Amino acid sequence: MESGIINSMHQYHFEEGNRKSIYLIISIVSILLAYLLYIFVFMHIYIPWWVETPSILGIFGFLIWIYKIFLWNKFPFSYLSFTKIPDLNGEWKVIIESSFDNFQNTNGKAYIKQNAYSMNICLETKNSKSFSEFIEIRNGNDNQSFDIIYTYINKPKSKAKSTMEIHTGTVHLTTNIHLTNLDGYYYSGRGRKNFGDIHFIKDLV
Repeated sequence: MESGIINSMHQYHFEEGNRKSIYLIISIVSILLAYLLYIFVFMHIYIPWWVETPSILGIFGFLIWIYKIFLWNKFPFSYLSFTKIPDLNGEWKVIIESSFDNFQNTNGKAYIKQNAYSMNICLETKNSKSFSEFIEIRNGNDNQSFDIIYTYINKPKSKAKSTMEIHTGTVHLTTNIHLTNLDGYYYSGRGRKNFGDIHFIKDLV
């Protein structure tokens, strides 16, 4: 399951102001590093004329890659309100109360894989699997929580009820402050027209 999620990660949308702050910080760092490298190289090292020193754009691209993979969820980016992106990576226990089952609890597992720009949410129950297609993360109204809205495609398993069919839907979730619970609701698209509440609980084991 994990490898499938990695291979199918897709870009997600986040607050434009946060993205701009990150680009600004990395741009300033890139300029400083390029200048310091220039001073160090030309004062201490002889370099043949045909060897180019890294440009500001080259350093910027390298730092963006480092940030995307390794630094986005670490200090200082993860502690500053204007650069923080919620880290939702990991396994989650899921409880669904759906109109399809007369609002009885259905248990499942969600697997979230994420970096600074790409993400995938896979939710699996005994009858079906769903995969995210579009994800948007917004700052919550209290500036401490986050809202996650994503669309998905759901595919029934071979032993599922004959009334189940492939369908799309939308999930709206809100995090708690500690990012250990996601609570919200869902509704399915044309062909199913079901709805209900949905809860993600972080599996900390």
